[in-house]
Amino acid sequence: MAKRFVVILFALFLAGTGVASAGDGYADDDTITVSCPSASVGDTCTITVTGFQPGTTVTVTLFSGSTSVVLGSATADDSGTATLTVTVPNVAPGTYTVEAAGTGIDGEPLTVSTSVAVAGAGAGPGGGGGAGGGADLPRTGSDSTTSLGQVAIAAIAGGGLLVLLANKRRAAQSKINVDA
Repeated sequence: MAKRFVVILFALFLAGTGVASAGDGYADDDTITVSCPSASVGDTCTITVTGFQPGTTVTVTLFSGSTSVVLGSATADDSGTATLTVTVPNVAPGTYTVEAAGTGIDGEPLTVSTSVAVAGAGAGPGGGGGAGGGADLPRTGSDSTTSLGQVAIAAIAGGGLLVLLANKRRAAQSKINVDA
């Protein structure tokens, strides 16, 4: 009975403290997500960050070495989440850090970051870029929808058919030779 009373008293104490939790509508951790972690110059990407104080401005910047480009800013909503849609700027191909800075839920400065890969302009799938200034790579291979396995099976079946016909012809020749 005393244990139950202590547990209930402790639960009431926690309920009355007013500590912000995920259940209060705030994001439960500081995160950053980029809709296109591998993009080309000119692509449109959405950046979503959480863990910021509602109503504060969150500034998003693209960094690599001495290069830094402010992508824009957004206001954190009631849950501490800010969303920004950006166009990948004209930067050299490489790996960059996307950093979001603002005021955290606790009132202290907060910075969250992640890495993204940027290809040259018009690099398309598979990257590209390199010393060619972002030019597409030469196209190799085939667009054929017939797989090499299907071709191999057809060749084996055709070969087997030829062997069968040759054996049948040989058997017919043997019969002619025996009859003569």
